[in-house]
Amino acid sequence: MKKLLAVLLAFVLLCPGSLFAFSGAHAESGTADELPANAFMLNRLADGTAEIKRFILKEADEVTIPSEIDGMTVSAIGESAFYECDSLVSVTMPDTVTSLGDYAFYRCENLESVTFSNSLESIGYGAFSNCISLKEVRLPSSLKTLGEFVFIFCSRLESINLPDSLTSIGHGTFNHCNSLTEVIVSPDHPAYGYGNSALIDKRDRTFVQYVGPDTESYELPRGIDTIGADAFSFHGIRSVVIPQGVKTIGDRAFSLMVVLGEVIIPDSVTSIGYKAFYSCGNLDSIRIPASVTEIEGGNFSWCHMKQIEVDPANPVFEMQGSMLVNKAEHKLVFHLDLDSGTFEVPEGIEIIGLGAFENSEQLETLILPDSVKEIGMDAFAVCNNLTSLRLPKNLKTVERGMVRDCKSIRSITLPEGVETIKSLAISYNENLEEIIIPASVTDIGINAFANCPKLTCKVTEGSAAQKFCEKNGIRYEIQK
Repeated sequence: MKKLLAVLLAFVLLCPGSLFAFSGAHAESGTADELPANAFMLNRLADGTAEIKRFILKEADEVTIPSEIDGMTVSAIGESAFYECDSLVSVTMPDTVTSLGDYAFYRCENLESVTFSNSLESIGYGAFSNCISLKEVRLPSSLKTLGEFVFIFCSRLESINLPDSLTSIGHGTFNHCNSLTEVIVSPDHPAYGYGNSALIDKRDRTFVQYVGPDTESYELPRGIDTIGADAFSFHGIRSVVIPQGVKTIGDRAFSLMVVLGEVIIPDSVTSIGYKAFYSCGNLDSIRIPASVTEIEGGNFSWCHMKQIEVDPANPVFEMQGSMLVNKAEHKLVFHLDLDSGTFEVPEGIEIIGLGAFENSEQLETLILPDSVKEIGMDAFAVCNNLTSLRLPKNLKTVERGMVRDCKSIRSITLPEGVETIKSLAISYNENLEEIIIPASVTDIGINAFANCPKLTCKVTEGSAAQKFCEKNGIRYEIQK
């Protein structure tokens, strides 16, 4: 990062434009009273004000940002402006600043104190993520928007206030803030409420996030319609009870809860979002009630599931042996990793869902019927004992990550008719020796075959695949 900033600084000094740095003596170390003019690299905004693009003096420990530099009002702190400023202990913003960009103070691991602008309206994605020394945050009464994952991995954060002005809190804002026990919210707050470790959006009755200590069990409050995206991600709770009345479980709502062993889903739930239970390694069984008519992809990958029970009255989903199947869409949603050796997907399945076989440890040979027309992202990722794969003849697109990190796979055959291979589609396969690519392939994404050191592509002379290999230095042979 230091080299990158040096290059950027040299560039802007030579090339006038909207991005520029100020001249001045460079200090060996800096505090609030001795920052030189060239401490900040700025970007001139359309309204004539300035955005701090980069903070150059990473050795500074106390920083007071001026309200004006070179005659321009400082109105914003830009994306990654203080990225990994390891020495920074405290920062004070002028009241002219109205926005903080994405990752503005990302991984400032020694940052203990932040004095916010009293005009601040928005804080961007991950702005204080991984600031592990922050213990207390006092947000200004002007703030309207907290972006996604703003304080994620602030493991020592103990106390924060949510001002009445706040109208939007992005998902995952307090993930992995395991010390956060004080959330100050006015009982008259027009949008949000807090109690019993539950941050609630009162306007649409959404459980925004669990904000509290790890515990043996937790029952969500009654009166909730929706469990929001990332609401419980990373938390160490062993048992969760979802009350009757909840209709929607949001994307990644319970993902990465490695000790979660039990979830009770009521028969009011109709939708389970993308990767809602992803990587819950201790979760080995779950019951899907009759009310659930939508289950997004990647839900049970890395869960080591042994049993999925589907209510027989469910009109959409059923278990067919080790497969969770969407009957309406002829879709294999998820495959329980119970079948050692060879597994044959039955004729009639048309879609293999996102992550359907991901991390299947026992799978060695997979037979796919020609009825399959679509295979989702990461469908066969991290199947470490899978040795070969022949894809069905009606497949048109090889999706991103479809065959990724499969350490035993040696051969992949793409059928005539495949047109597109997405970026990173067949990647990080250390022992993959050959991919047979037909002439029908016309579009290959960047790094489609990344980190496959033993790979030789079998291609048709003059094909897009041959040109891709030549351009990217990948070994190839012309098919006879």
